[in-house]
Amino acid sequence: VSQVSDCATTAPRPAVARASGDNSDLTGTAVARVQDPTARALPGDAPDCFDRYRRALGRGPVQFGASESALDQAGAAKVAAFGELARACPSYRIVVEGHANDSADGDANRKLSQQRAQSVITMLTGAGVARGQIVARAYGDSRPLIRGGDAANRYNSRVEISVER
Repeated sequence: VSQVSDCATTAPRPAVARASGDNSDLTGTAVARVQDPTARALPGDAPDCFDRYRRALGRGPVQFGASESALDQAGAAKVAAFGELARACPSYRIVVEGHANDSADGDANRKLSQQRAQSVITMLTGAGVARGQIVARAYGDSRPLIRGGDAANRYNSRVEISVER
């Protein structure tokens, strides 16, 4: 998928501010990130964008079944709600990061993480979000939330969405 960059071997992500409140999953890892919390609304944005993004991101990542790249009903609902918000707050860049568990080899996991990110991008653009507002990255199995076992496979099969200014 040419629209999603393969980041499995790149440097760590830039520092971003975490949304306030306890937005951690069962592993204690914060998955909701909002960069530049002091930013004011820009022309064209709804006045409460930062707070709305913080609440939306606090719902956690979009999960996928093992070896699946299609959104399930719960994932589609999260992405649809996020798409509405992104249209109301166009000055924010949407960062879509695809991940996979380690149940396959590295190349297959990178491809699967690209497909997962592309599923989210397709739904966002179908909901009217400008493609230029979305940045996509694919990490394969290089950034697990937790390691080992079935629980790890479930949590690591995900797309994380964050926003930047």
